[in-house]
Amino acid sequence: MRGSRIAWRRVSRGLSLIGFGVFLLLSTQGQLRPGFWLDAWTYWPVLLVALGLRLMFEHSRAPVGVLLSPLLLVGTLSYVAWGVTDPVSTDWATVQASRDPRIEAWSLEAELALSDLDLRAGSPARGLLLQGRTSPSELGRVRASHRGDSSRVHLRGGHWGSSGVHILNGRRHLWDVELTDDLPMTLRVASAFLDGELALETIDVTRVDLEGAFNDIVLRLGAPRTDTRLDLEGAFNHLELVVPEDTPVRVTTDEFINLVDRRSDRPAPGGPAYRVHSEGAFNRVVVRSE
Repeated sequence: MRGSRIAWRRVSRGLSLIGFGVFLLLSTQGQLRPGFWLDAWTYWPVLLVALGLRLMFEHSRAPVGVLLSPLLLVGTLSYVAWGVTDPVSTDWATVQASRDPRIEAWSLEAELALSDLDLRAGSPARGLLLQGRTSPSELGRVRASHRGDSSRVHLRGGHWGSSGVHILNGRRHLWDVELTDDLPMTLRVASAFLDGELALETIDVTRVDLEGAFNDIVLRLGAPRTDTRLDLEGAFNHLELVVPEDTPVRVTTDEFINLVDRRSDRPAPGGPAYRVHSEGAFNRVVVRSE
């Protein structure tokens, strides 16, 4: 009987690893819809139910019941992948950041979790670096600081980096923001379970830092004026970089299983280029032109 229990426990562990691994593989290959991991995280209580099933059956007279645990996990991931539609939010609040007329450049820093981040280049109202909206209204915070000829704008969501309540309550945080396109800008995003569409084609972006885990980001950039560095750091991130035709992009990777899908057209070396570096584990970078 003891041997049977040990065998079923091992089968359960194996099925859990296989099921989770299949979805990670689909994610790294771009086969899952954007925001999949963000939606999957909102079902985190299923982990407790699965653990309870395992504890209940592993020492019972029916140890085969431990298989309910991996079946529940895989079933939930399958439901999220093919059966969930994004809810429409109506609880929006206006956000904006003021612009100091003396500045010559600025940086945008976002610290977000479980969020949809839509940024686009445009023409905010006079005297603003950015304007837009966020939902739920009580979660979004924007803070701007000016120093000399540059400004720094922070986007923060919920309880990032503190109590973790925002992560646990499973509420998706939505951002829809327009950025000024007449000043050079650096971008830094620290996030987890983020789905992002960053359309910055008309902005002179001088550097990009993306870090975190389980993020799915589409980044659209224009032709660089100088060599521009783009760092992707963390685990299980998917980055799609979209640049104009004939824009040089050089990609390097470090550490464990970072995948790169390059364009079929490879411009000859020369001229300003984007230099992409992916560091961490199980990250995927896709480079394409439009």
